[in-house]
Formats: sequence, C-alpha cells, structure tokens
Amino acid sequence: MLSYYLSKRQPFFLFLYLCLVSSVYANDVCTSSYEDANESLCESLCEQRDYDACVSLGEIYLSKRQYFFETQALELFHEACDNKNATGCFWIAEELYYKDDHMDEALPYFIQACEYGDIESCSVLGWCYEEGEYVIQDMEKAREYYQRSCDLGSDLICELKNLERND
Repeated sequence: MLSYYLSKRQPFFLFLYLCLVSSVYANDVCTSSYEDANESLCESLCEQRDYDACVSLGEIYLSKRQYFFETQALELFHEACDNKNATGCFWIAEELYYKDDHMDEALPYFIQACEYGDIESCSVLGWCYEEGEYVIQDMEKAREYYQRSCDLGSDLICELKNLERND
C-alpha cells in the first residue's frame, strides 16, 4: 500500500498514509479483517440500520475490486454518512479523491467526517490548510484541525505537531 502512495510522488499521499497506519481503522462490528469477513452478518446488521456494519460491508465490497461491488459500496457509504457515520463520510472522500482525483468534491466529505469524529479526516484537513493544498492556506484552521485530530486520539499528530490532548 505504501508503494501506491509513494508512486504518486506527492507529500499529501504520504502524509495521509502515515495517518492511516498510525491508528486502528478497522471496523470490528462484523469483521476482523477482509479475509475473515462475515459478509452475511454485515448484511444482516446493515439491514437493521447498524451503519458501522454498512461501512464494514462497503469495505468488504471494495476489497472485491469489481465495479458492481464498488458501486454498492459507495451507496452504503453514502447511507452511513447521511446518518452521521464518520467512517462512511471518510470512505466517500477517499474514493472521490484517490480513485477519481476530485479533491474539490472530496473536501466536504472530509469536513463532514472530521465533524463526526474521524481522526484521519481531521489530519488531512489540517495538512491541506497548513500547506495551502486544495484550499487557501490558513494556519489557524490547520492548527484547529490538527488539534481535533489529536483530541480524537491521534498520537502521531499530537507528537508531530507538538500538541497536547484536551480531554
């Protein structure tokens, strides 16, 4: 996975990769890993409006790497995001940016995901504002997003940005 980010030769990708590996992002509602995923359990829980399970099911579908399943995954992520699930919003943003290179469309989802408590989205937004990438540079906003990421539990951001966690 690291080689994918590095092949883009952009610091944004490396920064996001470091954020992703610095925290546990797996959703354990119905899966411990893609290989051991219990797809039918995820489907059942998702039908009962367990939006964490919908996100897990979407992750399972993405792992299949087929257009039909990718479309279904995005539908599940949208449903979860519409119901204030931070991870669902993050996955939409990630797919828009990485797959389609549409950061202008991805930014609102990163913002929404951060508002709902997604560490990585807050870190991405902090980086964007710090570097002036995709947004107008604003060091105060950058610090606010980094602080939110730190407060949500990103030890890496706390350390890299010399921040203390506010409880």
